Amino acid sequence: MNALVVGASGYAGRHALRAFEGARGVDPEDDLEGAAEGVEIVAFCGPTWKPDHKPLRGAGPHPLLARSLGAAQAAGVRRFVHLSTATVFGPDHAGRIPEDARPRPAHAYERLKLREEEWLRRHCGALELVVVRAAFGFGAYDPILERLLRQLRAGRLRLVNRGRARRGFLAGPDLGRALLAAALRGRPGATYLAGGFDGSWRELLTMAAAVMGVPEKIASIPYDLAYVAAGARWLRTRAGEECWPNPYALDLLAKDHTYDDARSRRDLSWSPQIGSFDEGVVELVKWFRSQPHPLPLDAGATSPRGGEVDAVTSPQGK
Repeated sequence: MNALVVGASGYAGRHALRAFEGARGVDPEDDLEGAAEGVEIVAFCGPTWKPDHKPLRGAGPHPLLARSLGAAQAAGVRRFVHLSTATVFGPDHAGRIPEDARPRPAHAYERLKLREEEWLRRHCGALELVVVRAAFGFGAYDPILERLLRQLRAGRLRLVNRGRARRGFLAGPDLGRALLAAALRGRPGATYLAGGFDGSWRELLTMAAAVMGVPEKIASIPYDLAYVAAGARWLRTRAGEECWPNPYALDLLAKDHTYDDARSRRDLSWSPQIGSFDEGVVELVKWFRSQPHPLPLDAGATSPRGGEVDAVTSPQGK
């Protein structure tokens, strides 16, 4: 396919490249402007805001997103497919979230991701913009999953209600296929929801523990206590610095978040083919084992700034 995938070395980008057969891939440090020449479709899967950091203040778009859109426009690209997240709906919904629900972002990361969509709509010009809001992808390169696996391996993982909240999960190959369907069949200006299948963090981490060969030890912590600790940590953290666990991460792990994406499946002629964690967990653990993991965080010691590392997922937290 005559397409360019931005963020090709990340989790979403790798799967998009496999789905977009023949597409080129670039990363933030590459020549985006040159790579966009002669391309018909740009799929933006690039890394923008970090969910485990307090974002820097500023009203403008992320530089990588702005640069990618500018390169696409300068090269005369026809369609720009933007990978967003289903968390823009916010953490507080009763029952399944329909795709036409009004976004109610409560946390900084959710607001920034929604702001990206809004900025693109204002500045896309003649480009055909198609947005895909994806459920949580259980795979490599995700900082939240990496932290959970570190705590799991150390036997120090604590989650609200032991991680039994239900939410939508989307396997990497299905994410790639959803982006491809949006590129080929999405309506210009439309937003689609790729909801995946329902599962729980407990199910995912139980399977990961089996693959890692470690005991499944997941204790529980009250939501109110964890949220107060996360909020206090957020207030103490300076903009641009790591903040874990933060209120966004707590709600991601503690609250139900399932979706009704029937219209998107119908309109895109797409549906997930993977309905369990079996495909993806082995890849996730393999990637996790390849990462450097400093002992202090695994051992529940103090952070470089001297505070407790984890009040939600570590028994050391207070």
